[in-house]
Amino acid sequence: MVDEKNEVLKPVEAKRFHTTVARLLYLSRRGRPDIITAVGLLCTQVKLPTVQDQIKLMQVLGYLQRTVKYILTLHPKKMVQVEAYIDASYVTHVDGKSDSGLIVKIGGGVVFFASRKQKCVSKSPTEAELVALSDNLSFVELFQEFLGFITNSMVTASIIFQDNTSVISMVISGGRVMRTKHMRARVFLVLEAVKEWRVVIRYIPTSLMIADGLTKPLEGKAFDFFAKMVLGHDNKSTGGR
Repeated sequence: MVDEKNEVLKPVEAKRFHTTVARLLYLSRRGRPDIITAVGLLCTQVKLPTVQDQIKLMQVLGYLQRTVKYILTLHPKKMVQVEAYIDASYVTHVDGKSDSGLIVKIGGGVVFFASRKQKCVSKSPTEAELVALSDNLSFVELFQEFLGFITNSMVTASIIFQDNTSVISMVISGGRVMRTKHMRARVFLVLEAVKEWRVVIRYIPTSLMIADGLTKPLEGKAFDFFAKMVLGHDNKSTGGR
């Protein structure tokens, strides 16, 4: 939530706010993906930060202080295959736009993560999920090509996990007529990739969707699970929130 009527920070404090958020952005991209959703929101406020934004920033810094020993851990497995978790949160922003989340794993280790505000307004949660899937399809295929290049071998089709059964039905069978051309184009873009066996779409329950924490704020056990999985602490306890 953003309160546009909240008191604006003084120039010196605003500059410090901008600098700190930039440092957190670097940190979240390199080794702390568990804070990338919160940092993404703070990045949208650097032009005119308020007292409320400063409080949110201090909460992120407090979380980092309590979890200073958390590190991104990779556990390579024998099977080398690209796995992607793509999710969306419907109407997350005040302008009606949704958020997309993407996590890419290779050999069981998280190698890429992203939390982005969608560029168009969706009319339903299904459309938001479709936008997230079609927008991030190229990233998944790029990692598959890269993996094939460095291993000098044919790579098995990438697996994309989705928790929306309506989207899965659309992109596998081409069913449900979309009202707008750009949405129909997105359906057939993914459908083509599925038919050519470039990707495989699989269902996963929302409770196990790792990318859920990249689309909206989570609390309690849900956030603990997200932080543990995204940091690669599958067999470790993350504690704290």
